[in-house]
Amino acid sequence: MESTMYGAIQALPSEPVSDLLSIGVCPFCILRFFGIRDVVYSYPFLPSTLVECTTINLSKEPCNKKEQESFGHSNEQALDGRTCNNVSVNFDMSNPCIACLGIFQLEPGIDRQLDRICHERRERMAVTSKEKIIESVKKEGYQFDTFTVEISIPGIVMVRERAVWQHLQEKHGSQSRLQGKHLSEHVVSSKEALKGALIKSLEESLQAVHDSGSTFKIALRYKHPETVCELGFPGCSLKRKRGVMNEVNGDFTEPVESLVAIQRCLASISAKDFASIYPYPPPKCAVACNLDVSCYRTATLIGGRYLKFSRNISQSPWMIEEERKGDGSVQEIIADVVFPHFKADSYKFHASGREDIDVRMLGGGRPFMMEIVNARVLVSPDDIQKIEDSVNSLKEGWVKVRNLQLVGADARSSMLEGETEKQKQYTAVIWLSRCISNDEINDFMALKDLQIQQKTPVRVLHRRSPLVRPRMIHWLKLDRIEGTEHYYLLHLCSQAGTYIKEFVHGDLGRTYPNMACGGSLVGAFLARNLKITP
Repeated sequence: MESTMYGAIQALPSEPVSDLLSIGVCPFCILRFFGIRDVVYSYPFLPSTLVECTTINLSKEPCNKKEQESFGHSNEQALDGRTCNNVSVNFDMSNPCIACLGIFQLEPGIDRQLDRICHERRERMAVTSKEKIIESVKKEGYQFDTFTVEISIPGIVMVRERAVWQHLQEKHGSQSRLQGKHLSEHVVSSKEALKGALIKSLEESLQAVHDSGSTFKIALRYKHPETVCELGFPGCSLKRKRGVMNEVNGDFTEPVESLVAIQRCLASISAKDFASIYPYPPPKCAVACNLDVSCYRTATLIGGRYLKFSRNISQSPWMIEEERKGDGSVQEIIADVVFPHFKADSYKFHASGREDIDVRMLGGGRPFMMEIVNARVLVSPDDIQKIEDSVNSLKEGWVKVRNLQLVGADARSSMLEGETEKQKQYTAVIWLSRCISNDEINDFMALKDLQIQQKTPVRVLHRRSPLVRPRMIHWLKLDRIEGTEHYYLLHLCSQAGTYIKEFVHGDLGRTYPNMACGGSLVGAFLARNLKITP
């Protein structure tokens, strides 16, 4: 890597590099502005090597072999002027870089020995970030074998990069390395360079592999206190959506929308207009960016099917005026077993439709999914099987689960589609106002794919929109319960989302047609079981 880094730096034009160093651009940003990528950003002696190479090239006479071999390893020369053959390069690191605002040089100005400060500062940047990351990971107790890094940069850094680039184009635009180049295409972004500098070191320290698709995220958020002030120029303000000011410590949280607005503004503004509203090169700043590190895991999804055997258990907690209805809920019974295994922040329970509290859920079971938020623990398929067994062994026996497994994000969309697209079978005990003949029973059973129109039922009108919903009754069957005249067993297959109770009694005519059509028959719904075929 050292030879690759040295060759890349040797090929840089000396005059623009010297100019950038003299106005306060750090060596890492200089490499970015000249489009140098790959792993060179993780080399600890990169700043001193850049300065020495520039000094030698400007002298037009190569230094002796001993000097070349000492690139990045000398401790004795002053930071302010590195000299070779009476040619010096001014390089002031007492202030943060005017482009990145110190993102690549944490804790600036502590020491003024070039090699030592560059090496220690580079090490300090990586170690400081690593220490914060490792501390955050250990504090929360995350388990992971892969990770990805997310980086947030203050909007003002993008503006300052534009100002430095405009300075380069105006003063050194004739250089072959700069001629005809565009900022967005040529300059390496701060995020890309930071990842190049940190990822290899993090992989070694965390003993994990970097994977952009990993569910475990390490978020690095760089903030700068003067961002709001410097972004106050016309056309690039935060008028669309303001960030949040923390009243305790005065930190400004910049919204994502503002960063997009800044990018759009900088892409559309001409060089002339930009020069009229923002200085270039940008002014020096005494305050560097500071770094916040946080870790989190994207949602872990557990899917399966549940069966409900109690007629006094709702699907989710049911509270009316702070009073619980029923003996519990499917959600709580399952979550009380599943959730503790993940040591997560919270969870959300999703299901493909819902049954009424007094309806048992039989057959193949209703599809459901638990969305575990920020889980610290990774679970294996064996762990999932143990969780399923634990739910099914609860002594009450009100709820059981089957086919419990880890699922992907696409499972939720397919589950929600099932709310309206699947057919569902019901078995219900109903009461009819008179004894019906076998011919009438056969007439009911002859109905196939009956289209009905259902207005929102009166019983749920307080919480659902007043709409007319077309639904399909695919088939039905009536069996007279022996020893009675008015009680029947109704077997029915309908489109998902059909209100079965209302189809039986008509809901004051709000469901039409219904089993009580014509006025000579009154129906009442007594009990129901639901079966869903997988």
